[in-house]
Amino acid sequence: MSAGGRTSAIDVQYRWGRVANTVARSALLVLVVSLPIATWWIVPVVSHPRATDYMIEPLPLSARQQNTAGGVALVLVAVAAAMVFSAPGRRSLRRHEREASVPLVVAGLYTGTAYQIATSPTIGANIGGGLLVLVGYLAVPGLIVADIWRWRSQVEHAVDQP
Repeated sequence: MSAGGRTSAIDVQYRWGRVANTVARSALLVLVVSLPIATWWIVPVVSHPRATDYMIEPLPLSARQQNTAGGVALVLVAVAAAMVFSAPGRRSLRRHEREASVPLVVAGLYTGTAYQIATSPTIGANIGGGLLVLVGYLAVPGLIVADIWRWRSQVEHAVDQP
């Protein structure tokens, strides 16, 4: 605050920069969390009309509940991606924050796709679901561990450049 109790332009710029940083980080979190749900909803169910076997029983959701959850998640992904990839979002997030989110986004895409395939009705064995689970046991934890390791190493050596 400057003399006379008024806020200086530097104080206002600093406060708006902190707000923009918080909004961009929140949008990144929303993107990472809602992406698996949106992916699950977008991936089509390809199965035989008389298929009754399931590798994993799907959640007991009605078609209306599935459409609502998927539609809301898709809108959240679109809005969050627009906020993260906009010019203020790119300026607000540091490079290591953007790079650390990539493995989490890939893991979210994989998780949503794998859940849709594993819960699809089949006749007999669900070979695609088995392959996805086999790869997923290695890929998703590996992506998350690599992401945490990379994030920690970048935070320790971070430079204050966006």
